[in-house]
Amino acid sequence: MKYLRYKRSDLGLLYVEMVQRVGLIESLNLKKDKLHSFISEVIDTYQLVPYHNFTHAFNIAHQLYIMLRKT
Repeated sequence: MKYLRYKRSDLGLLYVEMVQRVGLIESLNLKKDKLHSFISEVIDTYQLVPYHNFTHAFNIAHQLYIMLRKT
């Protein structure tokens, strides 16, 4: 679980990269900078609790990303 070593801001950048790699930026006509701003806002509003936090959310998104890439 290497993602636990990353800062939340770095996970936000990785999240945007995952969205781009599965083609959602192009297919939904998203602006990458606006998506990054949105993710930054999500990170800032997540509670700093032991489990249900942004790191946990990133983990779930990353698992879905892996499933999408492998199927």
